[in-house]
Amino acid sequence: MPKLSRRARTAAVSAALAAGLVTSLAVGLPAATAGPSDGAPETAAQHEGKQEQRQEQKYVFTDLTAGTDSVDYDNDEVTVSGRLFEKGPDGSPGAPAANESVDVVQAWENPYRGNEGDTTVYSPLGEAKTDAQGNFTLENAKVEERDRKEFKPVPGDFDVRLQAGHRVNPDGMADPSNWDGTGSWSTIKGHPSEARLNTAFKPGEPTPDGRKVTVEGTMERRTADGWAPLPGQLVSLGFQPDEGDDIDSETLTTGEKGEYSGTVTASSNGTVSAGATSWYDGAFLDMPDSRNSTPVEVP
Repeated sequence: MPKLSRRARTAAVSAALAAGLVTSLAVGLPAATAGPSDGAPETAAQHEGKQEQRQEQKYVFTDLTAGTDSVDYDNDEVTVSGRLFEKGPDGSPGAPAANESVDVVQAWENPYRGNEGDTTVYSPLGEAKTDAQGNFTLENAKVEERDRKEFKPVPGDFDVRLQAGHRVNPDGMADPSNWDGTGSWSTIKGHPSEARLNTAFKPGEPTPDGRKVTVEGTMERRTADGWAPLPGQLVSLGFQPDEGDDIDSETLTTGEKGEYSGTVTASSNGTVSAGATSWYDGAFLDMPDSRNSTPVEVP
């Protein structure tokens, strides 16, 4: 399954998140498939049916190694290598598989995939080619996902599960249903950084249109040396009236120093807010409080 677009996951929910109307959505994530298995444990028959969809295993991976055992915000790439062999009659490695393509993917859990209880997604990290001895290497594979609960990452350290596969159909999916040889690297640990949104609300004088509120602040992440700026993050400003559902919103992008600034017009009494709406697209930020707000009165 291809990786989910950052903008696709965030654009539709930015305004609602900023206004505090949404606490959990599956926008941009594959919808759950309705059926008799929804909400029920996978049966033995269903499991066997999925196993039958897997390809006959004709190749064997060995010597799978990774250049690191941990990744984080500043070091989010891994170099992986291994060897691919044809499968011998007894299941052991046979002749080296030369000039073959190898998929390298990251497996992670997405509860909205909903494929008969199978919530595992395989995000492609790259493709490598074997040499005459079956050796292959994929350099600088970027880790961008981790297991999700609702539509946000599960907080805290996480396991990075990397898998290799030999693809049967070159034009098919890069996942086990299209592999006739599979292997897994030892689990790599991912270490996210705590992030925070700092916000100052500065109400102006009332006008015939209401009251303009300047909203400014910074977005930062915790490092060993203190708090560091988070550039390129989306922050949505919004206004929610006390009565009615209209939302006035604006989406900003933090600058080089993590700064943002914008203006919201409160047309009546209500709440002005700022919400970080793209931090959860990557794998290496944890943000316990992603929204700040203040009440505004309009005479």
